[in-house]
Amino acid sequence: MALKKKGPHTGGRKAEEKSTAHIKHTRSRAPDKNDAILIIASAILANILSLVAVKGPWNMSFSLAAIPILIAAVTRGWKAGGLSGLLGGIMQANEYGSFWYVFYTMIIGIAAGYAAERPPMLRIFAALIAAFGGFFMFWFSDVASTGGKLPETLLQALSITPYRAIMAFIIFAIAVHLLVRSIGLKRHSFLTIMLAGFTGAAAYVPYDMLIMLAVQGYHIAPALLLLSKDLVQDFLAAAVCGLLLQNTFLREKLGIH
Repeated sequence: MALKKKGPHTGGRKAEEKSTAHIKHTRSRAPDKNDAILIIASAILANILSLVAVKGPWNMSFSLAAIPILIAAVTRGWKAGGLSGLLGGIMQANEYGSFWYVFYTMIIGIAAGYAAERPPMLRIFAALIAAFGGFFMFWFSDVASTGGKLPETLLQALSITPYRAIMAFIIFAIAVHLLVRSIGLKRHSFLTIMLAGFTGAAAYVPYDMLIMLAVQGYHIAPALLLLSKDLVQDFLAAAVCGLLLQNTFLREKLGIH
């Protein structure tokens, strides 16, 4: 139930409502030739980015392959995002050592596209999603900065008290909550795109853990750190995607108004 009230925080909500007025039409729109071209181009670029992944702590591969998948998802919807992720995750799945990871990138595309089309829904979970991202980014950074071996037990992984990660959780939650209240979530704004990308990353957590534990046979501690690495790279990809889609030339080419 929507309540109309006057006050200092209504501006963001009104802008948000205006920006979502056309979304019902775009959700039901049949895919066209331009959608197909973007899906194929995004998938190709995602696979190329997987090939040039950067090696990080414990020889983990960091890739920004999610960027083109997210671009397809937030500009063409969850179906395009899912297809881009499915086709664009082939090389990353090969790098991760299991074919089943193509569905990991598909989940990113579906969830991000779905969230981007529904800013009012995204608004409800924005602070929690941002806090979740902040915690794992700083926790991974703290554990990796020790320079030791990859922890083999959960106790080893938690031996470093995550003070910075806890503070990041709180700060990210408050900052995003205040931002959303003040400026709202417009359809293709940087904040909306970034949070939609964060949602895509958060959505694959159960599946990612299932593959690592049940299929690949990881212990819980390495699995958690690998999951954190995946979240760090995909949160960064979401922020880069949001910045790229503020470019006037790209917006014109992708039909963003």
